[in-house]
Amino acid sequence: MPSLQRAKRLIERGSLGTIASFWFVYNIYHSEEVASRYGGVFRAVCSHPAYSLLYFLGRPRRVMAAASTVHYKQLRCEDQVMMVCEMPGGAIGNLWCSFASSDLSSDPWTVLFKVLGERGGLTFSWNEAQYTDDRGPGWGFPCYEEGFANEIDHFIRRCILNGEPPLSTLDDALDALRLIEAAERSVRLKRSVEFAG
Repeated sequence: MPSLQRAKRLIERGSLGTIASFWFVYNIYHSEEVASRYGGVFRAVCSHPAYSLLYFLGRPRRVMAAASTVHYKQLRCEDQVMMVCEMPGGAIGNLWCSFASSDLSSDPWTVLFKVLGERGGLTFSWNEAQYTDDRGPGWGFPCYEEGFANEIDHFIRRCILNGEPPLSTLDDALDALRLIEAAERSVRLKRSVEFAG
């Protein structure tokens, strides 16, 4: 998304000053029937905040996580997860994913990115436009659908046709998986763990 590419540029050139915190919030209710197709949020959704944190701020030093089940009755997996990542330099990455509720408040946190630094901050939200769509969770948010179109366009025009490197690599995907595994380990051990990415 152009807003997220701008965010990356602002962070890299120091426009926000020293980064203090990164937030990725995901709140989209998934019925147990829908969630049964792909299980808990750790493996179904947490890859998105994991690779986002890695893209914007790099690898964390330590990870602490909590997971719970709020509404699943049959499924034996989590429907919400919180990960707190200690970053080199002192920033804290806060990653939240929930299938347990949708945020229908006056200031919804459906999918929200926020970066705060000592001299500025930025935010990006899927809630800038939405409409009713019965295809399933996540549809009805143009930012979700446009993300796929922008990804394909960037890869074809810039990577394939112009030979530019992609925005992420298989090593980045492996780091995102390792971050999720560290969070799962933290939940099992009930303590923070080192990130061994």
